[in-house]
Amino acid sequence: MSTAGPLSEALEAALFRALARSSTSFISCFDRERRVVFLNRTLSRKHDEIIGRRIEEFAAPSARENLVRAADAAFATGEPQAYEFQAQLASDEEIALGVDIVPFTGPDGEPLALQISSDISENRRLSLALDQSEEFRRRVIENLPDYVAMLDRERRFHWFNRLARGLTESDVLGKELDEFVSPETLPVAAAAIEQAFATGKPTQYEVETSVPGEPPAWYNTRVVPVSASGEVTRVLALTSLTTERKQAELSLKRSEERFRALAEHSPDLIAVITPELVCEYANRTQAKGAGAALVGRHIDEFTSPADLDKARAALDCVFAHAKPAEYEVRAEPGDAVFRVRVVPFGSEDGRKRALMVSTDVTRERRDEAARQNLLTQLHQAQRLESIGMLAGGIAHDFNNLLQVIQSNLHFARESLAEPAVAENELVEALRATQRAAELTRHLLAVGRRQHLEPKCADLCELVRSSVRMLRRVIPASIELHCDTKGPCFALVDSPELEQVLLNLCLNARDAMPKGGNLRISVTGDPEDDATCLLSVSDDGAGIDKAILPRIFEPFFTTKEAGTGSGLGLAVAAGVVHAHGGVINVKSELGEGATFSVRLPAARPQIATRADSEPATAPGNELVLVAEDEPLVRAQVERVLSSVGYRVICAENGERAVALFEKERERVGLVFLDVVMPRLDGWQAFLRIDELKRGVKVLFTSGYSADVLPPDFDGLGIRLLSKPYAPAALLEAVRAALDAPPRPRKND
Repeated sequence: MSTAGPLSEALEAALFRALARSSTSFISCFDRERRVVFLNRTLSRKHDEIIGRRIEEFAAPSARENLVRAADAAFATGEPQAYEFQAQLASDEEIALGVDIVPFTGPDGEPLALQISSDISENRRLSLALDQSEEFRRRVIENLPDYVAMLDRERRFHWFNRLARGLTESDVLGKELDEFVSPETLPVAAAAIEQAFATGKPTQYEVETSVPGEPPAWYNTRVVPVSASGEVTRVLALTSLTTERKQAELSLKRSEERFRALAEHSPDLIAVITPELVCEYANRTQAKGAGAALVGRHIDEFTSPADLDKARAALDCVFAHAKPAEYEVRAEPGDAVFRVRVVPFGSEDGRKRALMVSTDVTRERRDEAARQNLLTQLHQAQRLESIGMLAGGIAHDFNNLLQVIQSNLHFARESLAEPAVAENELVEALRATQRAAELTRHLLAVGRRQHLEPKCADLCELVRSSVRMLRRVIPASIELHCDTKGPCFALVDSPELEQVLLNLCLNARDAMPKGGNLRISVTGDPEDDATCLLSVSDDGAGIDKAILPRIFEPFFTTKEAGTGSGLGLAVAAGVVHAHGGVINVKSELGEGATFSVRLPAARPQIATRADSEPATAPGNELVLVAEDEPLVRAQVERVLSSVGYRVICAENGERAVALFEKERERVGLVFLDVVMPRLDGWQAFLRIDELKRGVKVLFTSGYSADVLPPDFDGLGIRLLSKPYAPAALLEAVRAALDAPPRPRKND
């Protein structure tokens, strides 16, 4: 377009110098071959490193093709081309530029193009060329995106680069600015123009304008003084539309106001913490009971010493790792409980901050405690129910065994005149006691209180050796499949684990009354290399999900009365847990069941000759026997004395300590019952060991009742489980006497 009214060369030069001072753009000129023939400034290269080279050489590789296409289009159409691209600096760093290419004809008629580049990543730089022809300078001004006008001291328009919609040149030239702005805007604009004339320095102002039928718009105007012969004679007014930015600022402000309103009325304590751990904002001016403002205070000043480490750790998680954190604090012991959440929080100045929200969870914690108390009471009630079932089962089975023993002993007494008959009766009584002992072991397995004697064993070999026994109890209608490619070693009490296998197989048998397939496999656990996996599967009726959680409960059974004790799976679970293992089951109705036993794996051990040789029973050492049951105490004394041992007896732990203190130099072995009145066996042993370090000891018990420490085996201490045969007693006593010295506790 052409400007209104001619400009003198001096005024025109002054105009472009003023534009250059207010611009941050880079301006260059290139020919039809896209070679640079002029540029007003450089950013990272020297002037002579650019002149004569093609413009695409300074673009990023990915942008060169589009740049060439835009330049060719400008020459081909004669129309300006605008686009954005990535420029490549001398350091290989890339910056985003917005570019306008304006084709024009040079003084000698050659086709040239003007390239106006602005750093759009900062949106600040605009540069103008001051050494080109009038056409060159006018092209620059015509393609500026802003409204540019020149005014005198009376605020009259002398020149402009574009007009608002609906206006002509005659409507504007020579007219005062006062005619085109609202009464609200005029004082602001007049003050800025007057300041530019008075100081000779650029000023700016921002106003909101309203046009009937259109939404309000915001404009920012920069007023730049234009000097001629050292005197400010004109000003340039460069006006930019800033509606989007202003709307964003207003939206942010409204958002901040909403946040502040929510925060101020929130029941939670909300604070903003700086990286220096200083409170920058708090929705409550005072901490509870602190009596001082939080804002401006360091976190150390308003956090209790007991909670300071937790608070610092949470803030470090936010500032160092940009991750949220959470912790709980108590206002006072037994008082309110607060959950503190700390999350990363950005701000408009770009600095990191932490948003700290403290919520009162006292009622929540009290409700949780109440729920936990109710669960505990429920579990206790269920436990009492199980104990009642267990007591009934014990009474039934033991009464039967006592009836057998009583009857056999009665008939034996009646048959003393006939030794053979009496012997048979006594043998039957002995068998009944063995069955009672087996029942006791099962009960201890259910309660997980039996003492195991684990040894390294190959589970594959254990299963293979058990197949013959299983064949006797598994009917021919059930096919038995074993997958024991092994070996797979674990530290187990083999007889106890055989009992587990038997119980699981019997359970599978009962699930397939019409026959089916029973599968036993031993493998390494695919989920854990340090675990052995024993599986027993059947394709029987399956287990209802409703009763699946109860199948390991003592005396729980789905069988008809008189066909099952309900102890089989409970015993299996007790033995497995006593081995440090896990047992679980997967089943669906009609899909059979799979019981999985996971046991810790072990390294195979080579047995020595000493391990396989039984201890010699006879001896003549002095043995101190501590047993609170008189009949048992008398039997032990009788058995030991029968093979040459000398025996002194004590009826409780205190008496045992007193006797040992008197006979400490003569006693070769202390034989202690674990559960005794006054002092239990372990407490008595600790006192005796203080009197004579390294004294040899053998414990005995029907169950350990958690009196012995879990690692007593590792201390070189032996346990003989009740009931025991006389031969087992003699062997255990001899082994304890011949054992090497016990290791010290701190060894």
